[in-house]
Amino acid sequence: MTQGWKKAVSVMLCAAMILSMSSVMISADELNQPTTGVEQTQPENENTNETPEKNKENTDNNTTEGETPNTENEQTSEAVKNVIAQLEALPKLDDLTEATDTQALKNQVESAKAAFDALTEEEKASISEELKGNLADLDIFVTNFIVNTPTAIPEEENKVVADQDNVMTLEEPIALIGDGTEADPYQVDSAEELAEALKKQAQDTVYIQLNEDITTKTTFEITNKTKLMMGSHSIVSTEEKVPALTIKEEVTLENGKISSVTNGVEVANNGNLIVVGTEILATKNHAISMTGGSATINSGSMKGGFSGIALLGGKSLTVEGGNISGAGFGITGNGNYDDTEIVIKGGIITGEGACAIFHPQAGNLTIKGGNITGTSGVQYCGAGNLTVTGGTITGTYQYTEKPYKPDTQGDGSVDDGAAISIVSRGGGYQSTGDKINVSITGGNLISEHNAAVTAYRFAKIGGKWVTNDEATGIENYLEKLEIGSNAVLKGNDPKGTLEIDEKAKDTVEIQPGAKFEPITGVSQYLDPAYTLDENGVVVVGQENVVATVDGKGYATVQDAINNADGKTVVLNKDTTETVEVPQGITVTLDLNGKTLKEEKVLNVEGNLTVKDSAAGQSSVDGNYNVSYQSGKIVNIKEDGETQEEKANRVTVCVQSGGTFTLESGTLESKKNYTVEITDNAHAVINGGYQVAQEGGPTVHGSGAVLDVNGGVIEGIDNSAVAGNGKPGLGGTTINITGGTLIGRIQSAGYIANAIYHPQNGVLNITGGTIYAENGVGILMRNGELNVSGNPSIIATGNVSGWVGDKKVNVPSHAVVLNHVYGENDESGRGVSITGGEFISDDGLPSVSVTQDGVQVKDFISGGSFSNHVDPQYLSNNLNAELYSPNRNPDAPFSYYPSVEDAKDEAEQFGGTIYDENGDVVATIPAPSKPNPKPEKPSKPSNGGSSNSGSSNSGTTVDKEEEDYNEFWDKVIDRINKADEGDTVTVHAGNYDKMPNKVMKALEKNGVGLIIKYNGGEIEIPAGEAVNKSNKLFWSFKELGNYVFAVEDNNEQNDKQDNEQSNGSENNAQSNTTTEQKPSGTVETKPNPQTGSEDYVGLAAALAVTAGVAATVIGAKKKK
Repeated sequence: MTQGWKKAVSVMLCAAMILSMSSVMISADELNQPTTGVEQTQPENENTNETPEKNKENTDNNTTEGETPNTENEQTSEAVKNVIAQLEALPKLDDLTEATDTQALKNQVESAKAAFDALTEEEKASISEELKGNLADLDIFVTNFIVNTPTAIPEEENKVVADQDNVMTLEEPIALIGDGTEADPYQVDSAEELAEALKKQAQDTVYIQLNEDITTKTTFEITNKTKLMMGSHSIVSTEEKVPALTIKEEVTLENGKISSVTNGVEVANNGNLIVVGTEILATKNHAISMTGGSATINSGSMKGGFSGIALLGGKSLTVEGGNISGAGFGITGNGNYDDTEIVIKGGIITGEGACAIFHPQAGNLTIKGGNITGTSGVQYCGAGNLTVTGGTITGTYQYTEKPYKPDTQGDGSVDDGAAISIVSRGGGYQSTGDKINVSITGGNLISEHNAAVTAYRFAKIGGKWVTNDEATGIENYLEKLEIGSNAVLKGNDPKGTLEIDEKAKDTVEIQPGAKFEPITGVSQYLDPAYTLDENGVVVVGQENVVATVDGKGYATVQDAINNADGKTVVLNKDTTETVEVPQGITVTLDLNGKTLKEEKVLNVEGNLTVKDSAAGQSSVDGNYNVSYQSGKIVNIKEDGETQEEKANRVTVCVQSGGTFTLESGTLESKKNYTVEITDNAHAVINGGYQVAQEGGPTVHGSGAVLDVNGGVIEGIDNSAVAGNGKPGLGGTTINITGGTLIGRIQSAGYIANAIYHPQNGVLNITGGTIYAENGVGILMRNGELNVSGNPSIIATGNVSGWVGDKKVNVPSHAVVLNHVYGENDESGRGVSITGGEFISDDGLPSVSVTQDGVQVKDFISGGSFSNHVDPQYLSNNLNAELYSPNRNPDAPFSYYPSVEDAKDEAEQFGGTIYDENGDVVATIPAPSKPNPKPEKPSKPSNGGSSNSGSSNSGTTVDKEEEDYNEFWDKVIDRINKADEGDTVTVHAGNYDKMPNKVMKALEKNGVGLIIKYNGGEIEIPAGEAVNKSNKLFWSFKELGNYVFAVEDNNEQNDKQDNEQSNGSENNAQSNTTTEQKPSGTVETKPNPQTGSEDYVGLAAALAVTAGVAATVIGAKKKK
């Protein structure tokens, strides 16, 4: 396009403006201003709040006999559509170029103008101002420019304007003060400067400061992100149907005042309006008209002749504060424009002549706060969700026996005076399949003269409005009306607080804690388990209380949880129920000795802690049989083979973002595992007992974390703790610091497993007892293993078999590295063993690497082992092996950087030292005092082994068990107070076993013990006690075998000592420094390849110990 053409078009633009001001070529009839009061007329030149013809069939069915359907509107609609199509086909004036066929354009414009002129004034008014304006501009252009084309427009001209005589003159561009930044906003003193500033663009936001009041006849369209700071000034539109501002981008209005005749501010397209302190007025229609986009009201005042805010295509409205009112509605939607989201968090919303909030469209309305007042507070007659959690909602309409609407009125709101009314209207309001769900869990709902909450069907039949009449043919669309614990409803007699259509009564669910005033008619909606107290509060009948929160009873555990955020739910009786902990709720469930049975998994999306204040003390005997009296959560589901059905057999599932903590109590699953931890979820086990067919906690997914710090976990036919090797279930973390993990097996072809780790992830073990009965202690098939501290990892039996889905034979070793998953990914497979004891049966290896291909080496730098460790597994800096049953009879092998380091350790316990070639380099006898005596505690700290898995969080313990524990605690106290070499005598009565913690005290203090009981007497000589960390109890029968073995070896050693003391008869206290092996054992040291071969049970474990300690026996002193 040449400069001449551009200038010409500019001239014509100005001419179009001048001509349009002098004579309006296209106009529309002015509509009547809406009246205030009960009857509302539609806002000017905008879609009415009447029923849209979404359901034409229903509308036709409602036509009464003798009425003729209005077909004229359909014909008129086609005429308007034809004109709109022609107008939309016209080019914009700005888009014309030299290539434009001006004659064709002239013909096109004249045709469109003729079609437009043929419309009625009402039809013309229904067409948008933008289309009509473009037609007017083009008409001026083709009439003037094409006939009288300017030929000489000076190139130096900048802008063409007109004076009062329509004489064309030139004007320089407007210069603005400021640069449009927050620090230096544009300073605006006139409408021209404001228009110029609004054209400016910025990288982020254009800042404009208004310094003078502005009056305009055209709308200021804002298409750039803008903050308009108005101070105490105003923008006033004096032209009807022209909003002062049209918002098409994110715009923040700060302070000041905006007013207009029809609509104050229009939000269009994807505009986003933010109001901070601005007063917006419209004398006829809406203060804010939302034909698109979204709005947030933080503060300010919005008042309209029809409504404060109207959603007429806009999708999202959030009210944080401010004062919103209208002569009709405070806020209104429109049945033609669905899918809205309205959230009220605060502010004051007032409907002066109708509802404060009228919601005829499909969409969601959430009220969290604010003060909402109208003839009806909220009238919801669309489809979707109405949620009330706070605020005060008041209906003020005078008493009416039934909802009122004059028969002369068309569609629109109904006067019923309720704080909340739910209206099923069919037609364009609701269609088949639509539902209304109402949840009122908080807030104050007040009706000054009628029911606080009402639900009814409403339709016009035979020219009259009827309510709940079968003749309406309208179904009930209310699916659920929930009134929760924090809701307060206040109505007026004779209606009371609730007035519900018979067809909707079954949808009402009232929860304990809801309050009603008066209580008239409320009982009919209550669950039989509930009643009303003297204050009108819904409570659970005492006989029906399943759970309590702060002493308040609930009929279900779920109801209690829903009302116990930050509190404790106490189970009051055994119950069967499906429970969940929603996101955002933190709750403790006290089982209180009761049982919660479930047929579906307990999902935890929030934070759940389970404890049992009535639990006893757990115990695990020498065969790892568990005894524990407590309340339970039991998943009893056993049927179903689909994935979903199997998942519902899990006791607890911790969902992403949730946390679960078990302090005490029992978790049980009949067919699956106890706890599933999904991605980004966390479970903490501090105590209690878990037992399930498929095992205990299982980690599934990236970010899943399991911490086991205590308690007992038992898998009946699988692992105690496990992961899953399927793709996408890795990235887990398991931390074991305490507790007892027990793996057993029932399925043929498989072996037991305590910890199964087939996934990519990290397994950290620093404590606890990990036990597999006829199986493998820890099986690593992928991921990283770190063992340190003092854990005991025990594998019993001499078997091999399958574990998990991979049918690869695995041996029954304490730790097996069998990395068969993720074959192409060797990352994250690090193994580090720096501590702990590793015990396998029958001379089997404690640790083994069994996979082909990827080999893990040099990963052991500490720990004690039941058998010689393959040198390739040892760290390169370990060059000496110590075999010392005194140090650890179950795991006598340990490794050191040098022979000297091994000797230093052997000085405390005795033992045989081998160099890196496997040759014996030293045999050091055990000292006479193998264990330095520790400081005597005044009383045992917990009276039990750290690996017992016991939990003492309960408040009532079995009396017999309590007496038993108290007796042996007193024995330990006496042992701790005795001197080394002393012997303590106790009378055990009918008891037939002794806790291992007593043996531990005897060993540490070098004290002997005589146990007198109904079945006989047992003596454990001073200095002869050997603590077995993997045992919890000794039967008196075992102790009898132990004494027999000790005495037998002592007699043999006494004989040797006497022979070596030159015949001295009383040299039983020989202090020789050379170790004398018992007869028959001097030449048969344990083979480092196979381990010790000659002892069974404890007696065998002490065979070597007895020999090296024989010199101490004669030194014991009876007390």
